[in-house]
Amino acid sequence: RIREGDRILQINGQDVLDREEAMAALSGDDCRNIILLVARPEIQLEEAWLDDEHSEFLEQLKMEMLEEQQREEMELAALQEEQEKQQQREEDEKPTCSTLPHYKGSAQSIKDRKESSDVLAQIQRRLSRCLRDSQDTHCVASTTRLEDKEDEDNNETDGDRYQQLLDLKCQ
Repeated sequence: RIREGDRILQINGQDVLDREEAMAALSGDDCRNIILLVARPEIQLEEAWLDDEHSEFLEQLKMEMLEEQQREEMELAALQEEQEKQQQREEDEKPTCSTLPHYKGSAQSIKDRKESSDVLAQIQRRLSRCLRDSQDTHCVASTTRLEDKEDEDNNETDGDRYQQLLDLKCQ
């Protein structure tokens, strides 16, 4: 079929250069059978193809791009959520004085142990001194009694202190 915009190149094998020649050849009475060579401009052909196929292609491309964008947004949101959960877990795992009482008491218990060992060492030294003094035959009895009394007072004080430290440690 011939459409509007088609260009007639030949009529019955003869080239047609313009519209007047084409009208003269077609209006002649001697032609019952007419053979036309027609050219359809490329734009006209492509427009039909572009309208349908191009539109479909563009729609598909647009949909793919939107799907890709949504997928990236979902991945980003999931990544951010995972990072927030990781931060929360890290914060929850940090030791605090209220959550880990053994950390809080460890410094105190070390101090208590040092004090109790100091007290025990002091008691042992005094006992050793007392034993030496009592074994020494050259000591005067009154001096020994005075030192014994002094040691007893110190031993009672040290013993009370050691008992208090034990009570604190057991709490």
